[in-house]
Amino acid sequence: MGIMFRYIARKFWPAFFFGLAVFAVLVFLGDFFDRVNVIVKSQAGIAVVLKYFAHSIPFWMLNVVPVAALLACLFTISGMMANGEWVAAVSSGYRPSQLYRPIVFCSALVCLANFAVSEAAGAYLHSTADTIFERDIRGKTNWSNNVRNDVVVQAGSNQFLSAKTLHIREGTMERVLLDIHKDGKVVSQVDASSAVWNSSFRRWVFYDGTLRDFSGPPPGMETSFISYKSALDVKPANLIIDKVWPEDLNIREILTRISLLEAAGLPSYRDETYMHAKLAAPFAHLLICLIGITFAVKVRRTNRMLNFAVALVLAFLFWWALSMGQAAGEGGMVPPWVAGWLPLGVFGGAALLGLRAASR
Repeated sequence: MGIMFRYIARKFWPAFFFGLAVFAVLVFLGDFFDRVNVIVKSQAGIAVVLKYFAHSIPFWMLNVVPVAALLACLFTISGMMANGEWVAAVSSGYRPSQLYRPIVFCSALVCLANFAVSEAAGAYLHSTADTIFERDIRGKTNWSNNVRNDVVVQAGSNQFLSAKTLHIREGTMERVLLDIHKDGKVVSQVDASSAVWNSSFRRWVFYDGTLRDFSGPPPGMETSFISYKSALDVKPANLIIDKVWPEDLNIREILTRISLLEAAGLPSYRDETYMHAKLAAPFAHLLICLIGITFAVKVRRTNRMLNFAVALVLAFLFWWALSMGQAAGEGGMVPPWVAGWLPLGVFGGAALLGLRAASR
């Protein structure tokens, strides 16, 4: 990294943190005014409200980091042009690509760091903020949905489970029936009054019931038991595969959901679309910055309000394209990988052509 590289990179960071602070204030005000009626009417104390904002604001800041990076790109280049530094550097023999390379480097660093932090803490922040707001501020006592009644699920490729009551957090079931199928027929059945998840050997243990074997001649055989260690190894929380939003899961958790859905014979294209969208996110954010650099170099305007407006327009236009692709993938209209990566290919081609033109 030469002197010019470090000099331009140092210009990027003040603009980035300025943009991040501005968008953080906007996010706080938007979230506050959107929920102020519920907060005012709530019986929750100020500590609970502050705890909610302590989790929600960092989450939304992670989402606006790419826009702040785009704003920093525009501010850095327009500032150099306004001060005559860009023209002086080009006149001294620097190529335009050498001048915007430090900005691309800083933008890539921001996008990768944002992706890492989002994967590590984004899902926790979003789910915790939602729980605090719905349960502690809005007052929904069943928000966690820990208890499910009349559960019927496919617990594996050949196992069907029904229970009168499932306590997810406690890992218990009441009035349980487990059917094991082979070649489309029930070959055995476990009928028990209760079942408990044993975390030591990661199996469900059934209590006070009957084991029926239908593999022989009719009517089969019955054996009573006090306790029975079954082959069912699905965790309590994984027995219920609820519809979730990508903000509540990281990539590892989405992959786990996909394997559960496939094992249960359920469609997984929605979750596969989430996975590809999350994998494509850092590249998408970097592309926004590359398009912004192209705009700043070619237009050569110095108005900061114009830069701010361009940052918003470019970001929302790109996010709209990503959202449309994701919606198509969730609906099964296109393959999940197409939904996640095709918008990047289109905008990436435009960004590369623009940078090539800006380098002349």
